[in-house]
Amino acid sequence: MYVRAWRVYSRFAVTMTVSASSVSRVMPGLSRRASSQAYDVSGDAVADLVYRSESGKLMLRKGKPATGGGVDLVSLAAAANSLGGADTTYGAANWTVASVPFVMGTPDADNDSVPDIWAVRSDGSVRFHPGSRTALSGDGGEMVGPNSHWRSRIAIG
Repeated sequence: MYVRAWRVYSRFAVTMTVSASSVSRVMPGLSRRASSQAYDVSGDAVADLVYRSESGKLMLRKGKPATGGGVDLVSLAAAANSLGGADTTYGAANWTVASVPFVMGTPDADNDSVPDIWAVRSDGSVRFHPGSRTALSGDGGEMVGPNSHWRSRIAIG
């Protein structure tokens, strides 16, 4: 398993792929997360982490700037290390793996300078969730109606 980490410069992201074993040393427990994306959500030019919690919520962990630019990975390792010292709820309810098997964060898809989220629900519908600096709202827009095609996929993206 590989996890992607981003070094954010203004509106651009440079992607590097890091093995899960090296990430797990810095971010223990990340491999237990059903979904994780690192993008600049808060708008401070530092990557933040959006992940699905074990309770089925999307959580936002704000990263701290690293010396020399980018994000300090230690700030993403635990809520106590993050900017503000605590995770905040980004998607309040119904983000369990059973309800939303696939979640994929993307850079800005709707041109509002905030990363967005695509989700495939258990009924096979595909939804687009416009990003927010603080929390998602609503059920997202349905892009593809319920169908069997997306229920049989093993990943999106």
